[in-house]
Amino acid sequence: MITRETDYAIRAVLELVSRARGRSAAELARATRVPYPFMRRVLGKLTAAKLVRSSRGRSGGVQLVRPAREISLLDVARAIDPHAVTLNACLRKDGSCSRLRQCTVHEALARVQQDLWQGLATITFDALTQSRVDAKAQANKRKKI
Repeated sequence: MITRETDYAIRAVLELVSRARGRSAAELARATRVPYPFMRRVLGKLTAAKLVRSSRGRSGGVQLVRPAREISLLDVARAIDPHAVTLNACLRKDGSCSRLRQCTVHEALARVQQDLWQGLATITFDALTQSRVDAKAQANKRKKI
C-alpha cells in the first residue's frame, strides 16, 4: 500500500518538476496542501535518498537532483518507505516466513510483486507531468465548448 507520506512525497516531486527554480519547504507545503511539519519530514527522506537537494540563499530552496525523466514512482516510494509497495511481509528483503518452504502462494506473489515494481519503475515524473498538462488542456477545451 502506498502510504500518505509517500503520496505527499509524490506531490512534492511533481511540484518540483513543474518549477524551474528551487522551492522552499513552506512553498511546497502550501502548493501541495501538505502540513508543513509533514513536508519537512518528507523532504528529509527525499534528500537522504538523493532525489532532492536543499540550498540556502536567494536562489536556494529544494530542487531535484536528477531530471524528471530519471525519477520514477518507485524511486520516490522506496525513498519514503522501502516496504510501502510490498504485497506481503514475506516478500520484503529483510522478511522471513516460517512457512516459506511449504507455501504455495509465495512464488505467485513474488511474480506479482516484481510486476508491480517494474510498473512503478517505468512511470517517470516527466511522463506524469506531461499527463497533467494534457489533462489541463483537455479540461480547458471542454470549458470552451
